[in-house]
Amino acid sequence: MTEVALEQDWKSQVSGEVIPGIARLAEFVQAVFADVVEALVLFGPAVSSEFHPGIDRARTVLVLRNVELAGLRRLATEIPGLTNQGVAAPLIMTPAYIDESRDTFPLEFLEVQQRHVIVLGRDPFSNLTFLDADIRTQCEREVKILMIGLRQGLLASGGADDDLVDLDHDVASGLVRTLRGVLWLKGTRDALSTKDILTHVEGVVGRKLDGLRKSLQPEARERWDEFVRLYDDVAAVGRFIDELQTN
Repeated sequence: MTEVALEQDWKSQVSGEVIPGIARLAEFVQAVFADVVEALVLFGPAVSSEFHPGIDRARTVLVLRNVELAGLRRLATEIPGLTNQGVAAPLIMTPAYIDESRDTFPLEFLEVQQRHVIVLGRDPFSNLTFLDADIRTQCEREVKILMIGLRQGLLASGGADDDLVDLDHDVASGLVRTLRGVLWLKGTRDALSTKDILTHVEGVVGRKLDGLRKSLQPEARERWDEFVRLYDDVAAVGRFIDELQTN
């Protein structure tokens, strides 16, 4: 059995609140998947100052050379405990899946590439490349999905504004991922904080995104006017993406 190396300095690069849960996950992976694990990668807000305990969950990618359902079943027994420690169930991928999905999920992979820490193994994301056309296509698709989600969520709320809070937060998070792709298409390919992403995109799109900014605040308690502002922001970004040309 070959033990995949644990990166010794990963704890210094992440939000302290997630360390116990990620350490628990890493220990389990080393014990159960030692023969097939390529990497355990922590990504997203947990590797920045934007992590909000109790609201955000630490997100990971577990990269395995091959996936065996029996191993995943054993991992499933750990998920409730990890959830209690603020860690979401890991995304399970193989190296082939990552390589073959760059055209399908470029925004997700771009998010991982720009904000991640290696907990175990080697880095499978740093050298990924993407085509402009693929990123633009997913940006357009994601905004259209967000628009439908807002409309259907409004109908499902039964007119109760309090029911819009979680919906708005989820839509706002999805829109930030899309805006990262918009900036990539406009030539800004460095890892940016959410605040800097919004500032840059406002300059590119030519309008303030006050609804999005409000919805991203941890203490946000959306009301009708704020829901409308977020909806208008999503629509404006969608119109901008529709007009974007790629090489």
